[in-house]
Amino acid sequence: MKTGSIGLSSEFNDMDLVKGEKNMSNESRKKCFFSESDDLDQDKMDEKELFRKYQAGKEAEERQKMALSEEEKSKYQYIIDEGKKAGVKIICDNQGLVHRIASKYPKRNNTDLQDLTQAGNIGLVKAMREFDLERNTKFSTFAKYKILNEIGSEYLKYAGPIYIPEKMMSKIVMVRNAARELIVKSGYEPSREEIADYLNWRPEQVDKVRGYDREVVSLYTPVGEDGTTCIVDLLIDDQAVSPEDQVIRNEKAAYVRKVVNSLSAKRRDAVRSYYGFDDDIEHSLNEIGVKLDVSTGRSGQIINRAIYNIRKDPEIREMREDYDR
Repeated sequence: MKTGSIGLSSEFNDMDLVKGEKNMSNESRKKCFFSESDDLDQDKMDEKELFRKYQAGKEAEERQKMALSEEEKSKYQYIIDEGKKAGVKIICDNQGLVHRIASKYPKRNNTDLQDLTQAGNIGLVKAMREFDLERNTKFSTFAKYKILNEIGSEYLKYAGPIYIPEKMMSKIVMVRNAARELIVKSGYEPSREEIADYLNWRPEQVDKVRGYDREVVSLYTPVGEDGTTCIVDLLIDDQAVSPEDQVIRNEKAAYVRKVVNSLSAKRRDAVRSYYGFDDDIEHSLNEIGVKLDVSTGRSGQIINRAIYNIRKDPEIREMREDYDR
C-alpha cells in the first residue's frame, strides 16, 4: 500500500509526524502528505472519522504485539498504517492554526519562527493524543491551549536577561555593604531605617533599591524536607477551571455571542439585556419593554422567539446536549 511523504515505520510514533512536517515542502503541504492514488480518501473524511481511525491505529498497535500469526499481524498493520495516515492528515489540516499562533509572537533577539512552529506542532501532537471525541468540542478549540503552551515555553528560551542600570547597580552594592557592616557591628539584621541612617538616605530610597535587588527563584525549586514538592505545586488551585476547559468555555461563549449578534436588532438587544451580556445585570421584562418601547408581554414574546431561533443553530444544539449529559 502506498504511503505519504512521511515513512510509516512499525512503531506508531506521533513525534515522527512532527519531524517530517518541519521539512515539508509547499507541494507536500498542498497535497496534505497524500498522493491522489492513496487508498484512504482523506479529503472526504470528517474530523471525527479521522480521529476514530487514528485511535483505532493506536489500539491496533497494542494488539499487534500480542498477535501470534502473521495473518493477524498483517491485519493489524493495515489498521496501524491507516491510523498513521489519519494522524498526518489531522496535523496537516491544523497547520494554519499553528502558524497563526506562532506568527503572533513579536520578534525579539534571535526568535526563529520555524522553531516556534515546530514547538506548536509538538503541542498539536500532544493535543491529538489527548483529544476525546466524547467531549463534543472541536479539536482546534482543544488544541489551541496545548499549542500556546508549547510555543510559549519555546519563546521564553529567547528571553534576554533582566537589565539593571549601572547607576542602580552601584546603589544596590552600597545597600548590601551597609547591611553587612551593620550586621557585624550589631549582630542582627538591620531595619530599613537603620540602613537609611547609615547611608544618610530616606527609608523610601532603601525600599526602592531593594526592589531591584531581588533574587529570582524558579517555580520548580524543591521545598520541604523530602524535596519532592515544588513551589508551583503549592500555587495550584484545585477548585480552578483547567486551562483547557477555560479555552473551550471561552470559545463556546464567543460563538453564542456571534449567534446572538446575528439576530434582528430588536431581538438582539432584548436578549443581551435579559441575560446581562453588556453590563452583567439581568434586566426585567418590564425594563426591556421600556427600552424597546413595547409592552412587558411583547418583550417576553420577542425574547422567546429569539431563544427559539438561537436553539435551532446546530452547534448550539450540540452544546445543550453536552450540557444535559
